[in-house]
Amino acid sequence: MRIATLHTGALHDSTLSYAVRSVCAARALARSWAVDVVSVVVYWNVGPTLPAGWCAEFGHAQTLPWNAAAPGATVTDRHQRNAWTALRRAVDAGLGLGATWMFRVRFDAHVEAFPV
Repeated sequence: MRIATLHTGALHDSTLSYAVRSVCAARALARSWAVDVVSVVVYWNVGPTLPAGWCAEFGHAQTLPWNAAAPGATVTDRHQRNAWTALRRAVDAGLGLGATWMFRVRFDAHVEAFPV
């Protein structure tokens, strides 16, 4: 059995340390279920990226353009469209890496700039 941990969302300086911890925690939990674990990261190209090394190594990493919504869309519409696109790309990458189970972790737990 191969498990893919899927990490998706927008990274921000204020939440980057939480994102790195989520990567480590998800891998540790997945490894308690199976020894064959791969990780996938798909994030928006606005803001920082995960640092290399430690727990932030990935079998697949991808950035998405920020505006995946139609002109005139609200900020919330853009966030939702980007979130679904990132998740779809992460699942596709996990399948491409041969995962039979997937475990998703979101990065953006709280972003002050938005009422989320």
